[in-house]
Amino acid sequence: MTPTRLSEDAEFSVPVMITGPWQNLKFRPDLDKLLNLLLDGKLKDNADVQRAQEKLKEVKEKLKDPEEALKAKLRKELEQRNAEEDEAAKSLEEQARDKLEDEVGRALRKLFD
Repeated sequence: MTPTRLSEDAEFSVPVMITGPWQNLKFRPDLDKLLNLLLDGKLKDNADVQRAQEKLKEVKEKLKDPEEALKAKLRKELEQRNAEEDEAAKSLEEQARDKLEDEVGRALRKLFD
């Protein structure tokens, strides 16, 4: 099922496959029909085709191996947290170094005063 009328801000339409019983309908993009639309040139221009192809790749990757996508997302979050913790640790080291330098400076001034 593909919408025949789009809202003004819609970039393109995506065919949708509806499966399952009425009590538990499932909606998925119909990737085969979308690919056919792209190949038939039924989308507006090359920019639309590129956007649609990028979206199609993203969706295929997510559908292909959702567990791997989740693992990659978790890895990225862990790397970001580790980077933040490293920055915090560096900040603490710098604070300790600055305090030590101040104390050494005061001690030296006392010696020469």
